[in-house]
Amino acid sequence: MPSLEVALTYARTGRYIEAVREYQNIADLFLTSSVQSFDSMTAICALNGLLTQIDISADTSNSIGIMYHTVGNVRAEYYVQALKWYEKAKAKAKEFAFAYRNIGLLYEDGLGVPKNYLEAAKHYQQAIDRGCAFAQQDLDRLFNKQDISSEGLNLIGLMYGNALEISKNYTQALKWYEKSKAQGFAPAYRNVGCLYEHDAGISKSYPEAARHYQQAIDRGYAFAQQDLDRLFNKQDISAEDLNSIGLMYGMAMGVKGNYIEALKWYEKAKAKGSGAACRNVGCLLYECGLGIPKNYPEAARHYQQAIEKGFAEAQADLDRVFGKADIASEDLNFIGAMYHRGVDVQANYVQAARWYEKAKTRNFSLAYRNMGLLHEEALGIPKNYSEAVKHYQQAIEKGNIVAQADIDRVFNKVDIPPEDLAKIGKMYHYGEGVAQNFEKARMWYEKISGVNSVQARKLLKMLERDWAIKRASEVDDYVNEVDGGNRTRLHRAAADTPPRLKDCMRFILLGADKTKKDGDTRVPLRYLAADKQRKLTALQNHYSHFINQLEKKAPDIIVDRIISDGKRVNRELSVEVLRRFHEIAELKPLMDLAKLAVLGHHDLSGRPKFSNENYDSDEDDREPMTDDQKFMIRIDASRKTSEGIYHFGGDGLGAETANGLYLQNKNAIYLGAKDRTQEEVRGTLFHELTHFVAYEVFKNDCKPYGAEENTLGNPFDDIFRGLETRRLMLDPVLSHVFDYQPQNHHAEMIVRVPQMLAQYPDGLDRLRQQAPDLLYYYNSTFLPAVRNHIDKLEKRALSGWPMELFAEKREGEVMLDVARSEGSDSGSSMGARC
Repeated sequence: MPSLEVALTYARTGRYIEAVREYQNIADLFLTSSVQSFDSMTAICALNGLLTQIDISADTSNSIGIMYHTVGNVRAEYYVQALKWYEKAKAKAKEFAFAYRNIGLLYEDGLGVPKNYLEAAKHYQQAIDRGCAFAQQDLDRLFNKQDISSEGLNLIGLMYGNALEISKNYTQALKWYEKSKAQGFAPAYRNVGCLYEHDAGISKSYPEAARHYQQAIDRGYAFAQQDLDRLFNKQDISAEDLNSIGLMYGMAMGVKGNYIEALKWYEKAKAKGSGAACRNVGCLLYECGLGIPKNYPEAARHYQQAIEKGFAEAQADLDRVFGKADIASEDLNFIGAMYHRGVDVQANYVQAARWYEKAKTRNFSLAYRNMGLLHEEALGIPKNYSEAVKHYQQAIEKGNIVAQADIDRVFNKVDIPPEDLAKIGKMYHYGEGVAQNFEKARMWYEKISGVNSVQARKLLKMLERDWAIKRASEVDDYVNEVDGGNRTRLHRAAADTPPRLKDCMRFILLGADKTKKDGDTRVPLRYLAADKQRKLTALQNHYSHFINQLEKKAPDIIVDRIISDGKRVNRELSVEVLRRFHEIAELKPLMDLAKLAVLGHHDLSGRPKFSNENYDSDEDDREPMTDDQKFMIRIDASRKTSEGIYHFGGDGLGAETANGLYLQNKNAIYLGAKDRTQEEVRGTLFHELTHFVAYEVFKNDCKPYGAEENTLGNPFDDIFRGLETRRLMLDPVLSHVFDYQPQNHHAEMIVRVPQMLAQYPDGLDRLRQQAPDLLYYYNSTFLPAVRNHIDKLEKRALSGWPMELFAEKREGEVMLDVARSEGSDSGSSMGARC
């Protein structure tokens, strides 16, 4: 039976373990009895007194703690007492390792305290730090527990990393962070990143730091973005590390792929001289179009920069771009210009020529001009004026009229050797690589005369001989040129559906039919009476000039009616430009009708007789059209608007604001050109030309439909209203229509189609995207009406032939009727179904 006297004796003699055991037994009697006794109360007080007694050693306190700890399974209160005595042991001797380890056991198992793996780990480590080596086993056991949370693992790592009541140990921190990472805990990634960034226990690695920060961000830990930004701005981060981080993003190496971030890190690496970064920007981003639009010139630029920084492997990338099948001709030329001008790379004329030559294989006009510059300036290749001029001329023939100024510059050089002048002349003379042009050949041959008159005379003599032969060969042989069916060119023209009117008329004018013979001679319509032969001759004389003009292309006719500041424009350059536009299907009919206007065969207010369906063009010689009555285009280069040309304000936009005007009563177009680009002036020209065409074809105040459709319900009104609802999203050329008075809206809207086609290289794409209905109306309704009008005018201009000329049919002869006749496929007769 426990007694206070025995316990007190133990205490007085320093036998504290026995004293605590005796007091605890007495106290337990109180805890198990419903009756409070004086002894039990005294024992509890004694136990509390012993906890505060200062002469009890740390070892004794720890042993008492173990005593309680061992029997804690009997009564949970014992674990609480065990913890108190362990804490007393710690307080008595801070280096007493076993007490720390024992407290760790209580926290690990949740005995007398809530389970807390962090506290357990801390006490185990404190025990180890104080020499209790076997506490390492406890720490290892704790590390391998399955129920420890990712947050708990991270906190233990923080404890090591930040030396929270233990010695700092980055290796242990990393170990616990890594296990937390394995469970997907985002802050653990960030903490590992900090270790890599600050060289804490592991080798400094900015790429690894960046990877861990990004992994933390990807898992929702936004705070790590600050770490990543700090890393980006570090002064000591190397170009190699910056490139590696960019590659991490570009190749999605351990993080989500992010090409924008990749470009950001690559660009900083480039700024520090990384050739690999230049290569990566070119390959992974610009060439492949990853994260940014595909751009082969930019890819090539970065590859070249990589090569120049010592990254020789990028040459293979550059060669790959060169060999790509989908690289545009303008891109090839652009890359050549990059080398040519040294734009962000070292100038390399050999490489420039290589890329220009490939662009030339795609018939890109600017590449020919650029190659000419290399030859002219002896850049990377020997100076060769003949090759320079050849390339400039080829550029012109492919639409680059700017190259004419280059030819003029070369022509005016004083250091050109005679042999080069001769080569250039022969190039034009014989059409060597360029279109044959005897006029230009003579120009260059004549330049030789200043240094070698004998050679010049010889070359000019050969030129005149060949020129005469060519002129003779260019005369159309309408009679002798036959096909396999013995049909002349004009037989074939008449048999076409529809027949080619102009060729049929030429046949009649010549008065020759291969099937009409008198013996072995071929005499034009010899069977006709003498008076009718005379009439035929008169008709031939009357129409021969007009027929020749009618057969010419519209640009060759119109250019002679363009006046700029009172002078005729440069004919050769202007014809080149107009021919290019004449090849555009949407613009060709406008120019063809303007050609007839220049020739004087069109419906104008000043020519009322053309409105008569019975008009006979044979009357033209009795009422000839004066030059002023014909169609005229006047350009004022000294003014931006038409103000100085003509004052007009009927549509609400006066001449002081209008860049161009079409005046019906003067049959003329006026254009202002000052401070305006060539493209803008060309757009305005076709704008006003369409006003003229609409006026002539529809006779409805330049509207794109007849007067019978002047109702709000016509189809064009629906198109206009649809565009009006989207006016804020339209190109300025289109949206400007809504600044006009309502009565002029339709007339102003239709002219925007050819204006945009002439003004913008991508005008057709813009119309398709912004005004598809307007473009459809222009192609399906407006242009067919224009073509029909042209056909009507041509037929009317060629009307009026005296039918009695061909009315006498003799045996074995064929009656020719320009209005209607039957044709034979065999070629034995001609049906002029014209």
